[in-house]
Amino acid sequence: MKKLTLFFLLMVLCRTHGEMCEGKCGEQLDSCSCHPTCGSLKSCCSDYKEFCIDVVPHSGSIIGGTDFYILEAKFNQTSQIVCRFNNETDTEGYVDDSGRAHCISPLLYQTGWVPLHVSSDNGTTFSRSGAWLSVHTGKLSSEFQALLVNSTKWQYYGTPGVGGYLQMTWNTTLVNADKVNIELWGYRETGEPYSDSWRGERRYLYSLARDQPNNGSFSFLPKTAENGFASWEVGSVRVSSSSHPDGAWNVQALWTDDHALAWHLEQKFKDNSTAWALEKCLAWDQLENRLPNFLNEIIDCPCTLAQARADTGRFHTDYGCDIEKGSVCTYHPGSVHCVRAIQASSSANLKCFALPGSIPACLPACLPGLCSAAPSPPPPTWIFKPGSSINRSLSVSATSPVFLIMTAGFTLDSPQYAAGQQCCYDKTGAQILTGDSIGGSTPDRAHDWGSPPFRKPPRVPGLSHWVYDVISFYYCCLWSDNCHYYFKHRPSSDCRRYQTPNSAVVFGDPHFITFDGVPYSFNGKGEYTLVTSADKQLTIQGRTEPVDGSAIKATKMSAVAMREASSDVVEVRLGSGNNRLEVLHNQKLLSFDEQTWMDLQGVFVFSPTPSNVTVMFPSGAGVEVRQRGETLTTTVLLPEDFKDSTQGLLGKMNGDAKDDLAFSNGQLVKNQSDPEELFNFGASWAVPNASALFTYDSDYLRETYYLVPRHDPTFIPAFSVPENPEDPLNDQAAEICAGESSPFCRYDILVGRSPSMGNETRRSLHSHITLVEHLKPVISCGWLAPPNNGKKQGTTYLQGAKVQFSCNDGYTLKGSAERVCQENAQWSGEEATCVVPSKLPGILAGSIVGAATLILIITIIVLQFRKQKRKPSKSEDSSITEGL
Repeated sequence: MKKLTLFFLLMVLCRTHGEMCEGKCGEQLDSCSCHPTCGSLKSCCSDYKEFCIDVVPHSGSIIGGTDFYILEAKFNQTSQIVCRFNNETDTEGYVDDSGRAHCISPLLYQTGWVPLHVSSDNGTTFSRSGAWLSVHTGKLSSEFQALLVNSTKWQYYGTPGVGGYLQMTWNTTLVNADKVNIELWGYRETGEPYSDSWRGERRYLYSLARDQPNNGSFSFLPKTAENGFASWEVGSVRVSSSSHPDGAWNVQALWTDDHALAWHLEQKFKDNSTAWALEKCLAWDQLENRLPNFLNEIIDCPCTLAQARADTGRFHTDYGCDIEKGSVCTYHPGSVHCVRAIQASSSANLKCFALPGSIPACLPACLPGLCSAAPSPPPPTWIFKPGSSINRSLSVSATSPVFLIMTAGFTLDSPQYAAGQQCCYDKTGAQILTGDSIGGSTPDRAHDWGSPPFRKPPRVPGLSHWVYDVISFYYCCLWSDNCHYYFKHRPSSDCRRYQTPNSAVVFGDPHFITFDGVPYSFNGKGEYTLVTSADKQLTIQGRTEPVDGSAIKATKMSAVAMREASSDVVEVRLGSGNNRLEVLHNQKLLSFDEQTWMDLQGVFVFSPTPSNVTVMFPSGAGVEVRQRGETLTTTVLLPEDFKDSTQGLLGKMNGDAKDDLAFSNGQLVKNQSDPEELFNFGASWAVPNASALFTYDSDYLRETYYLVPRHDPTFIPAFSVPENPEDPLNDQAAEICAGESSPFCRYDILVGRSPSMGNETRRSLHSHITLVEHLKPVISCGWLAPPNNGKKQGTTYLQGAKVQFSCNDGYTLKGSAERVCQENAQWSGEEATCVVPSKLPGILAGSIVGAATLILIITIIVLQFRKQKRKPSKSEDSSITEGL
């Protein structure tokens, strides 16, 4: 009764002082809270759950059709529900028998968390607020999709030998109806590419069937589309309740993946698919000739599969060709694994400079290597002040550079072309190039995963990629044998310009290995800066807490929080009971039960398992957090752009190990083997109170970290491993740590009193060593073309690789028959060409032989003539004899 009275008084107090959450979600009020942490802190305003809403499910396909309901908030049957997504798209909802409000997610041309507002008065006011997660169809769990049975047959239908019935299946519980309609919807993009008129359009075309039993399966015999619908070549099939009119928007539905609509194309395609596809391929070729070249924007591919899988800050597994899922690589035959560049391309035409007398020079926000002195006369110039930003697609010419004067706080928005990069590898781990195979790595005019600010081509996730990169592959490569047209515009980039990232790690009790390879231990208790880069505006912080047991004088990493520039804050921490990781987004707990990938503001998060989280930033920085027993192992990967710009416990990334351990005031540690000096060095990197990124959503966290100094000066750890022959853990330490060159494993067992932690420390150290090995730079000499009228053997182009050349019959090899990739990144020998043997030597030889023969004949004749002339006649001989 007392609790109820107190609650009532608190509610009255809140209402009296206006302390209510309506319109104030996310705020900390004077007498109560509307902040996401208020639930665990038990400080929520009485109406928090009524106005700061959560929904179930919280995610769905970018195409829409997901029915979700609002938790805890109550409505009556007369409430007229309207949901507003991203402050502009409204859908009509309803109230079920239990008083829960429902809405249907709409078509959204963007992925990630979008603002959600709910009205109960038919859209007059939107007093409740939350968020909705829009998911790329390729990353959506298959259980939330309608599935094409034998999808290859669907997409080759009508080509030679492919016909018959097509079938699809779905989960009947996700469409609340006894009867369903099966509808075809198409997608296309109209308007001049890269202009304001460029638009994407998804449209209902026609129904394949109506009033079908909702039994989870449908099959049909395709027919040629009528009324011009065959011109729609990309689309998807929708399953929805028959109670809705054909093509109704914003109804509960399941969708198939977008795919090539081969099965409904015009009769001309079925009569001669190869000729039809070639005609389309040639038209696409002409279009590409008119469009700007985007290839200079894209990042180079990693040289090896090991590098591609290790560089998790910049590349991520392509869901269409994943070695972990059986390597079903439809568009890259011969590949076992492909990755995509996570970020859309960055503009190579963007330059910056400072006019004489202006404050800024080329600031770090300018792309590396693209700063220059001001030309004379200067071109058109834009000046931006702190906090401003520019969308390059509106300001950067496709043919000439843009020059910017930038002041502090200036940020660059998305790149001009938003292009993508895809890199594929064979079973040997070598990159496959389109010059050698149809399954080679291909760049994309439109990034498959889209690019902020999304919404318009070429940034519409998935769909822009289909229109400009995928359907054209069908035209030129899959439906006809004319890949040379496709690869002319989508050639593989090799890896000659690829630079591996540098890695650093924190693990165990906790132990550190810096970017330049310096190992040390620091067992302070508090919150510390792991990495900070003023140039890149990246901050990564770590929280340590004592290892369980009051007598143990060691700590462990328990949480990591990070942000880049104005991105959302992401925190990864050990969950209660240390049995899983918790991920917080701007201090609110994220659930990965429905989706494993999330697009946040300025950052991506991937969590394939409860113990594995990867955070990726636009700069290419990646943070991998793994739960290892009762501790966190945190690996930070930074691209070469961060060179000379990092500080913190993970050191200065510049290739020089001597200056890695620097106090926050810049003074270097004098003796890196002195544990007490190392302890003081670590303590100097305690996070300033004003810049802490962590979430304090419990009394323990508030009292242990928030309300006290960030470094606990009263906690003094054990600085060395005790040598006690009587220690019962000695034998286990000897067995587990056998062969270890560092003391980390023994420390965690004998000081941390945990053989399991010692074993996890050993695993983490070996994993880091393997990662460093995989990220070693390799030398590439670049692709070599086979000679015209000849062949080559060898499709590997790294140091030591050999490529051999031969010629077709009737041709002779000129140049080197074998070339070797050398240490200087140059091929040995000379370019190989195949030439037709010259007839001149034969002609000359014949002429000489003929002339010699003629001379010989003439000589014989002359000699014979002379001989005959000297020989006397028979009568003359008789006269002579008689005279003698």
